[in-house]
This record gives sequence, C-alpha cells and structure tokens, in this order.
Amino acid sequence: MTRNFKIIGLLLLLIAIAMSALAVTGAFAEEEEEEEGGGKIGTLSAEKYPATLDGTDEAVAGLVNGFTFPGLQVECPDSSFSGTIAGATSTFTITPTYSTKCFSGARKATVITNGCTYKITIQHTTDKNGFKENYFFWTDILCPPGQDIEIRVYEAADNEDVEFCKVTIKEQLELKNRGKIQFVAASGTFFLENAIKEIVATKSGKCGDATIKTGIYDINKITFKGTDNAKGANKLTLSDA
Repeated sequence: MTRNFKIIGLLLLLIAIAMSALAVTGAFAEEEEEEEGGGKIGTLSAEKYPATLDGTDEAVAGLVNGFTFPGLQVECPDSSFSGTIAGATSTFTITPTYSTKCFSGARKATVITNGCTYKITIQHTTDKNGFKENYFFWTDILCPPGQDIEIRVYEAADNEDVEFCKVTIKEQLELKNRGKIQFVAASGTFFLENAIKEIVATKSGKCGDATIKTGIYDINKITFKGTDNAKGANKLTLSDA
C-alpha cells in the first residue's frame, strides 16, 4: 500500500511539473505575440486613388542602401522606387530603379532589375514603448518569367569595359527577417528600413563561382510620399486593418 501511495505521489508530481511547463510556454507565447502586435494587420491608404508611391533612397549616418554577399558588397546611392495603389491595401508592389552611381569598393557596379519588383506585405504593428506607428513587413522578390535581377561589378571605377563579378538573384518569396515601416503622420509619408536576409543568389566571375544563401539587402531608409494623377500631394495613412 505504501508503495502504491509513493507511485501515486510521483505521478502527481510529474503532472504538476508538466502543467507548470505548459503554463510557462503559454506565457512566452503570449509575450511573443504581444511583442509582434498580437496579429494586427496594417493597411496603407491614401486621400485619393489611384495613388502613386514615390520612394527616395536616403543615406542615414553614412549608410547606403545596397546588397551584401560573402566577399562582395554593392551600394547604390540615390536610387528611386515607385508603386501604385488603387485602394486601401495590406500589400503593395514597388519597382526599384537603381542609380548609375552604384559601386563595390573602388569598382563601378550596376543593378539591372529586368522587370523584377519587390512585393511588400504589411504584417502587424507593435504597441511596445509607444511606437504604435511602427509596422513590420515581409518581402517577396517577383520577376517576369525567365528574368532575374543582375548585379554586375566591373574592374574599373569609371567604366564597364571589363567585368569583375556577376550576381544573379532569382524570384523568391517571404524573405527572411521582417523589415520595418515607420509612418510619419505629420507629413503623410512613410519609410522602409531594416535588413532583408537569406537572399539566394548565384555568383560568378573573378570573384568566384558560388551559390549564395546568405545574401542581404540593407534598407537603411527609403522614404515614400504619395501623389495623385496630377502629381499633386496625396497624403498616405498607415493604420490597423
């Protein structure tokens, strides 16, 4: 009988430990969900439709938007981005136009998009620390059939006569790491920032032949304003759906 009581006591102890573990796990899950905004979805809207999104690449504290791959970094100052929304939406597509000022160290570089675009999906906001206007987003790289983004680096700083390296980026969905959208209510604009990670790419040329799975697109700050069909001001709003 005593042995049975001991076994029952041990079983009750194990059940209590298991229940405590479940409670802790649940608490962590709730905390994580709260940090990520509790599943709230953000919606981008404008005063008038269709609304054109005009994006400007802004250097922040000397940082420039660009791509980073093992042994290779390409920066593209003064690039521009554009898109259009026909109504309130949680997704929008931006078309990048990379400037002729791209460089890789002392070498000249070019980024040719071949019709590829970036699809931005607004995920949720965070209520932490009073930053209620901060939203997160996922990024998809979308390309026409048979097309890729081509990044070319040349031997010289001022011409494209001899190619040093080529990087090819194919279409890929839900890239690793969320970007951040900061809405600026006073001006009716927003900007994108953060690093988009784990971009898959192919590298070839004098920089070495390799398949890369750890590419990064650093978005230090791309500011978007809205305009209407007459190119007039068109304030944007970012809010919970």
